[in-house]
Amino acid sequence: MRLKMLPFVLCLPALFAPPAPLAAQPDGAPPVLRPGRVSIAVDPAVLSFLPLDSAALRQNLCQNHTIGVDQWGAITPRGDCNLSVAPPPGIDLYLDGVTSAGGSWRVSVQPTGSSSWPARSLVDTSCGRWSVSMELEPDATLQPVSFLSLDPSGTSPAQGVFAGVVKLAVRYHFVNSDKGGSREVAAVVPLELSGHWSAIPEGGPSLGDGASNLVLFTAFFDAQYSGSPSCGSWAGRTCPVCFSPAPDVLDTLNSGLR
Repeated sequence: MRLKMLPFVLCLPALFAPPAPLAAQPDGAPPVLRPGRVSIAVDPAVLSFLPLDSAALRQNLCQNHTIGVDQWGAITPRGDCNLSVAPPPGIDLYLDGVTSAGGSWRVSVQPTGSSSWPARSLVDTSCGRWSVSMELEPDATLQPVSFLSLDPSGTSPAQGVFAGVVKLAVRYHFVNSDKGGSREVAAVVPLELSGHWSAIPEGGPSLGDGASNLVLFTAFFDAQYSGSPSCGSWAGRTCPVCFSPAPDVLDTLNSGLR
């Protein structure tokens, strides 16, 4: 348990750090948030875990009956998450439906594209060793629409903190490395997210065609963009999953400032 709580400790300073001021907007007006792609990545600096338990998998993978999933999208019976992710994957979210709610914004997000979250180690069972991965459902029409709440900082309306639960339609994929054969289980897994957001001002750097000007886990400080990693968790579970900007986002943004 101590090992699995370590990522939370590492990420807490980033989550609770005071928002840094962004370049001033005209008349201090709030930014216009454009719909489009928002890319985030699992932070490679800390361990993140799949919402799976190797003990539960050992009880289920060798059986012929259908593997069950609970209301959180976890393989039953439930246990502690102990399968870490490697190498760190990424997620593309499509942002749309921006609405104002008092002094904050509510945005709808939907996973898009395909991403594989492989477990770092094999699961050893009585019927052989199994590789484990969580594959995001590539059909965007099957991905649930979720919502994030964005609160601006007191010093700049163009950045602040966000929070929400993003539901991911996934397929757990299991391959027997010793005896061959595979199994697949579909589920919808809620991912609790929170952290720092920034909005690229009009006339600022571009992340390319189809990209939103909203960037997550990113702050603007001392005339450049920097990462602000933060950890969330699989809803209903104790295992953390920690995020940072996608690897090319900061380079693209800071190159566009020069």
